[in-house]
Amino acid sequence: MGDFSLIREKLAKYFQEAPYPVVAAYLFGSQAREETTALSDTDIGIYLDESEPGKRVGFYLTLLDELSRIIRDGEVDLIYLNDASPLLAYNIIHGRLIYCSDEAKRVAFEAEIISRYLDEQAMHRCYYTFLRQRILAGKIGVRSPEMIDKDAVYERLAHISRMLQLLKERRRASLEEFQSNPLLADATMYELQTCIEAMTDIGNHIIAACGFRKPQERSEIMAILAEEGVISQDLSKRLAEAVRLRNILVHGYLKVAINVVHRVLRENLGDVEEFARAIVEYLERVCE
Repeated sequence: MGDFSLIREKLAKYFQEAPYPVVAAYLFGSQAREETTALSDTDIGIYLDESEPGKRVGFYLTLLDELSRIIRDGEVDLIYLNDASPLLAYNIIHGRLIYCSDEAKRVAFEAEIISRYLDEQAMHRCYYTFLRQRILAGKIGVRSPEMIDKDAVYERLAHISRMLQLLKERRRASLEEFQSNPLLADATMYELQTCIEAMTDIGNHIIAACGFRKPQERSEIMAILAEEGVISQDLSKRLAEAVRLRNILVHGYLKVAINVVHRVLRENLGDVEEFARAIVEYLERVCE
């Protein structure tokens, strides 16, 4: 591996001249720590000002090839911050910033990454707690539904039931009433947010207790439950949209969400009931 300062200088020059919408670029991993060996790769993370995933994919191989030509010595691993998991993205931005074309955009996306990372920590801690318990019980690699805390699951189901009752009452209101009554809108969005959070809490608890594959972020929880037969594939796809809505609510994009929340109240509360029913049926199948 070459000298860090020289690599940083070459990469900064490349990004300044490259025809891609690169907002910021980072070195991370051993190269950023200046702890390289002959076998070390050069890990580069970049954030693109491009909202369409297809276009980002279209840039990838050309970017990787051009960066490899610059580095020469050793392989290059290129990660898009736009598409990275919260944990990986958090680690990347705590590497070394080597290029930035727009400070305001960099600050905005770094703040979003940190917020997402902190939001996911409880989910990861839950998984690791159950992993430790399975290891100590000699059940590593073994599905262990007996570790499910049914009382904890039913407590969250009770919360979902309470929120669902309130949300069903809210759906009588028109969109205009939501838009003109901030208290009504805020209360409804809070109730929907905590309802969705209770659903993901239940899903994450079952995933962790049973040793299913670990979700990298909250949006994966419903897909994993479907993979394991806890809920249907169709329901998981619909609930994935609900989890994305929850992220919008948590991060404060309330004006954007009002129309969507109103539509959810009118059309999608049945998905919440279907989820609760599927969870109860699963518990009855696997728990004594």
